[in-house]
Amino acid sequence: GKGVTQTWWFQIVDPGAFLAVDVFLWLGGFLVAYSLLRRLDKVRRVSSFALSIPLIYIDRYLRLLPALLVVLGFYWAILPNIGSGPMWPYVQSTTE
Repeated sequence: GKGVTQTWWFQIVDPGAFLAVDVFLWLGGFLVAYSLLRRLDKVRRVSSFALSIPLIYIDRYLRLLPALLVVLGFYWAILPNIGSGPMWPYVQSTTE
C-alpha cells in the first residue's frame, strides 16, 4: 500500500505547511524587532533601553499568562469530560 507521504492530500498540505511556518516565524521576528526599535526610539539612550529589557520580558509574560491559564484549565477540567474516539483511553491515561 501507499505510505502517508504518497497520498494526494499529503502532497497538497505538506508544502503549504512549511511555507506557513516560515511566514509565521518571519512575521513574528519582524514584529518583535519593530517593537524593540520603537521602544529604543522612545528611550533615546541605549543604557536606559538595556535596563528596560527585563520589563519587556515581564510585560510579555503577563500578556501571555491569561491565555496559558485558559488552555491549561481546558486541558485539566473540560477535556476529560468531552472526549471520545479510538485514542481516548490513551488521552485519559496521560491526564490522570
